[in-house]
Amino acid sequence: MLDPEILLMDEAFSALDPLIRRQMHDEFIKLIARVRKTIVFISHDLNEAMRLGSRIAIMKDGEIEQIGTPEEIVCAPGSDYVCEFIRDISRDKVVKVKTIMKEPSSSLKDSLELETALRIIKGEQRDQIFVTNSKGEFIGAVNSIDIDKGLASKYIKLDEIAINKTFQIGPDQTIEKLLPIMAACDNTVAVVDENRRLIGEVPRAVLLKAMLGKENSNGAE
Repeated sequence: MLDPEILLMDEAFSALDPLIRRQMHDEFIKLIARVRKTIVFISHDLNEAMRLGSRIAIMKDGEIEQIGTPEEIVCAPGSDYVCEFIRDISRDKVVKVKTIMKEPSSSLKDSLELETALRIIKGEQRDQIFVTNSKGEFIGAVNSIDIDKGLASKYIKLDEIAINKTFQIGPDQTIEKLLPIMAACDNTVAVVDENRRLIGEVPRAVLLKAMLGKENSNGAE
């Protein structure tokens, strides 16, 4: 039985209508995960290449202009030709959160007293501040209004009040996944790893710059 180490697919989906093509893309991604083989996929559709390829080679006149991951090519085109080639690519589907995130700002432990937390927020002039537990795991974010409500209800510590847990995302998610979270958030979105550790944050201004192509490797402004 034939079991080649390398498979070649030459414009395999080019003749399909858009709906079936998307479905075949989904199946192809599942196939890659299952067979775990090197697949050389030839395509003239850059969006298709960006979705399916772990590494992409862009060619011009029979020569390779640039090889890299989809994110490397979009964020750091190696020539004027590549820059023009990717001009219309949808960046939000390619650029990952870890590329644009900043170092996380200071956070509060959930065992902290509400009055102390309120002084910190007001002293740092923060609209919100992240909260972690004793294990360093991310819990959510609070603002001065949340704390004032807790104080009015005679609560003492942060872990006694309602903490917003929705505004977070993983570092390997794309900007596309970040957009609806940011749209529902008034401030900064937390970046949390697989162990629920707070490893970064994405302010709204940083996201907007990234969508305009002004991100860099660490999200610093």
